[in-house]
Amino acid sequence: MRHTLRSIVLVVLLAIVASCDDDENSQVQWEEIEFPGEVVIHAIYGDLNEYMLVSTISKILRTADGGKTWTTVKTVTDPIASFNSLNEDLYAISNFTDCISHDQGQTWEPVAFDHEVNFRSYSLNDSKGILYQVVGHVDGELALPTSFLRSTNKGDSWENIFPYKRRISSWHIDANDKVYL
Repeated sequence: MRHTLRSIVLVVLLAIVASCDDDENSQVQWEEIEFPGEVVIHAIYGDLNEYMLVSTISKILRTADGGKTWTTVKTVTDPIASFNSLNEDLYAISNFTDCISHDQGQTWEPVAFDHEVNFRSYSLNDSKGILYQVVGHVDGELALPTSFLRSTNKGDSWENIFPYKRRISSWHIDANDKVYL
């Protein structure tokens, strides 16, 4: 099968480059990270500057080099819906078997108890007070591309800043206010 026909998942990194005085008309830059052979990203955790984890249908992938290379650190039978940190530990939460990592997601072991999968909020905000909204669109049962909105004035007005025709299934804001979709 030709390379262009393979399923490729993109995690889109939104880096907002603000001017020195943080004016509201800051530029939006997008970077795509490809995961050849994967269909969907279910959860995102971390920061590309340090390390990042993503979950696919059957794997937990980890990078420590800014996303240049990804290593499968855990094969799973149930997709990981979210990553949650508690103290120095990191939990990978699924509908059935949850896992724990004591070393920033490099190794994983099952936990004896089952955490509840919580639905994520479709609203996000960063440390500067910028608001984001994930808006899914459907036409009957057909899922349409998702809008990703930004408000720099506490929700008085919104701008669609997502130029790609994709359905967004996971999102995350890191400690540096970068948004990952």
